[in-house]
Formats: sequence, C-alpha cells, structure tokens
Amino acid sequence: MAGDFVAAAECFGRIGSRPDAAVAQLQAAMALSGAGQEAQARAALDAAVAFYAGVGATMRLREAELVARAIGVTPPGAAAARPGAG
Repeated sequence: MAGDFVAAAECFGRIGSRPDAAVAQLQAAMALSGAGQEAQARAALDAAVAFYAGVGATMRLREAELVARAIGVTPPGAAAARPGAG
C-alpha cells in the first residue's frame, strides 16, 4: 500500500499538482512508517511540510504535525512556520 501513495505523489508531482502531491506524501509517510520504512517516511513528510510551509498552508502544517506525532518524528520547521507559535 505504501507504494501506491508514493507512486501517487510522484505522479501528481510530474503533472504539476503540488497540493495533491503533498497530500499523497502525507499518506505515504503514514504507510511507509507502518511498513517500517522510517527514512522514506521522514522524506515524504519533509517534502509535504516544505510545500505547505512554502505556501503558508497552516492548516495542512498542523495536519503534518499530527502525522509526525503518529509516526514518532517532529516535522522540521512546522511549528516555526505557524503564526503565533512559540
């Protein structure tokens, strides 16, 4: 199943649908973590966070924080990118 989300993220990225790619990357992070592929899960999470931070999508950054907690990592810059954090 993890491969489906990874493939979806890659496909969305190729066609230029960055928001859809980021959603698929969050799903991939969860699936990859569940499959024990922590490094790949972290890479997928980092890619989604980078996109969301770049466009100021604070709601999606909060979602990424929840995913990060679920897989046991802290997303880089997610808290810093949120207005009023800290």
